[in-house]
Amino acid sequence: MPSKKLCLLFLAVTLNAPVALAQDRIRISIKNEYNTTLDFGVLGKGSREGTDTADGVLEFQAGEYKGIVTAWVSSTQTLAGLGGVGSCGPGTYRNSQQLQVVGRSVSGFNPAVQTVTLNPATSTEYLSLEFVPAPGTALQPPNPDPGQDHVIDCHTMIETEAGTFLPLNDSRWTMEGGGYIVALPSSGTINYTDDTVSAGGAQIGPFKVKKSIWTIQVERLP
Repeated sequence: MPSKKLCLLFLAVTLNAPVALAQDRIRISIKNEYNTTLDFGVLGKGSREGTDTADGVLEFQAGEYKGIVTAWVSSTQTLAGLGGVGSCGPGTYRNSQQLQVVGRSVSGFNPAVQTVTLNPATSTEYLSLEFVPAPGTALQPPNPDPGQDHVIDCHTMIETEAGTFLPLNDSRWTMEGGGYIVALPSSGTINYTDDTVSAGGAQIGPFKVKKSIWTIQVERLP
């Protein structure tokens, strides 16, 4: 039978042992299906149709959600420039890239560019997501002519101070400081659709967005 001293020693060690805190982690899955046209009048026209996606796990650290996601682009584009200058396609581009993500708390969706039907009870928080190319990764193949636009299969890679992105269609993927907002459930999984431009089209300068539908899943991990 254990002595009284051993029992007291075991109790003291147990009470002073560090408590393992559960990690606050979420899995995000984002899909944007789009169909757009470009019209600069006599200077040129173009069209693009495809799907951009991102999937990965973020962990809560120092007041923000941080992690790495894998982004995929699958797109077909055609461009017709004045006198044939800049004309290309139809060209199909498919590739993936690791992106570093920071999710910062915001008050809600951006009604100017998001249309979401969501029961408020299922969400207690909203995150604005900022994406940058993950350190130590580079798009392949590399640009054979640094300083010039990097064009592959009629798609131009997106050069920013943070690095080179895949030719993602929506500027919120590459916006400095964060652009796309997602809902974060208090528990479990939330699925919803952001269909600001689901049909009929919207004109933004020379760009006409015939369709842009976002399908979102955010899951609280155990």
